[in-house]
Amino acid sequence: MSWAAFGGGETSLALAVVTLILTVFAGLLTGGAAYGRNITWARIRGQGFRAFLERDAEIATGCLSGKQALLQISLMPVVLALGATAIAFIAVTT
Repeated sequence: MSWAAFGGGETSLALAVVTLILTVFAGLLTGGAAYGRNITWARIRGQGFRAFLERDAEIATGCLSGKQALLQISLMPVVLALGATAIAFIAVTT
């Protein structure tokens, strides 16, 4: 959406950087899920997203619920995308 509304001119660089960061976060999320500890492709295929949200995820300092882990992983890319959209909107309107 940001590209369609604000792509072109000086804002293209900012949007490109935000898109790159979002892509890296998504890639790390996917890679971490694929190659995480005690995870095999057979176990991933057998579980649904709802099952992930309802079970615990082990981290270095203990355990998190699946919902807490999803929130921690997905919050940063969403905030960055919203911030970039706000910055681009301000740049275009001023």
